[in-house]
Amino acid sequence: MTVRTLLSKHIVENEPFPGASTLDEWKNQKRVKLQAGKRAIPVFPVEPIRNSLHKHDVHHVILNYSTNLEGELETAAWELASGGCHLNLLFWVDRISFLLIGLIQHQNSIRKALQRGRGSLNLYPMEFSEILDMEVGDLHRQPRLKS
Repeated sequence: MTVRTLLSKHIVENEPFPGASTLDEWKNQKRVKLQAGKRAIPVFPVEPIRNSLHKHDVHHVILNYSTNLEGELETAAWELASGGCHLNLLFWVDRISFLLIGLIQHQNSIRKALQRGRGSLNLYPMEFSEILDMEVGDLHRQPRLKS
């Protein structure tokens, strides 16, 4: 199964983003809603942030981390341990902030995510179009992602 197929299935089944029920709608969203407690805050991400968010969402789906707060914190920890956020300074700040929150609120799961990320290589340095066409199994067999 390709990442494109898995991500498309996830978007259709879970509708993680209001107004985006297909992969193309999800990729072309002009704004993103970030959850802050019970409120959703609309954010108009610039292209580098949008590109990083797309790769971040692929990490969620491939690694099977939830999109609740704990899953977001775990994903951030894994991403930092697996190479960081490449050249995206704003995403580095975001991920480090999430890691610090995670170390306070969910120490055990964050520790596991950090251990899982060590020795892995995340998807941030890659082109998103290249990621979509990759086989999920191939990602898990190379040092890219540890299951």
